[in-house]
Amino acid sequence: MRARAWLCALGLLILVEAGTSSYAGAQSTADAERLFDSFTVSLVAASRCDPPDERTMTRFLSNLLIVQDEILRQFKARYPNADEATLLGVIDNRIKRLGSSLENQIAVRGCMDESIIKLVRLFELNARPDLFIKRAD
Repeated sequence: MRARAWLCALGLLILVEAGTSSYAGAQSTADAERLFDSFTVSLVAASRCDPPDERTMTRFLSNLLIVQDEILRQFKARYPNADEATLLGVIDNRIKRLGSSLENQIAVRGCMDESIIKLVRLFELNARPDLFIKRAD
């Protein structure tokens, strides 16, 4: 149930924060979608199996907004005639579909399944405060 609450919060953040950040790392819509999906499923796994503290969740959501902004930007470029509300609806449906699928997987396999453990670890990586900071070469 907690994961569902985080998914609802995630959906609200997407609607409220659309267009507030930029991430230049994703080179294509497919890259942005994969990155967004990895954030989504890691959020569900961590929320359900190893709930993060508030600070970690805040860092994660900050990074997620950057990723979400990139997928929205990519969708706008790919579908220039679609309005933002429609594109946000597509993103919200993607969140719900992925979340539901992972919830089912957790219900069947449990939190100790290796794939779920990897997603919880991915959540921790996705919550790093320096995740999208460019480093000088």
